[in-house]
Amino acid sequence: MKEFVASLEAAATRQIRRILILPLHGEVCDVTTVDAAVQFIQNYDGKGGGKPVVRYEIQVSYNNGNEIRGEFNEKASAIEFLRTFQPVRIDSD
Repeated sequence: MKEFVASLEAAATRQIRRILILPLHGEVCDVTTVDAAVQFIQNYDGKGGGKPVVRYEIQVSYNNGNEIRGEFNEKASAIEFLRTFQPVRIDSD
């Protein structure tokens, strides 16, 4: 039971510190929220000096030192990955 409580506490207190997005042909975008990361990708024109995006590299860093990385060939896949880090919203109806 102690192990479960410790695991639950760690998950509940873990916060995203930053999200790095690297469109492979451009510069790194360093943001601190999932919404900002999604907005960056949605608004990114993909031109990068006339070169097409080869892939998006994303690194999610947490305040406890953990990191999760992903590499995606398409915008939609990158956004889908980022959305998995958004907190569950509970309607209070």
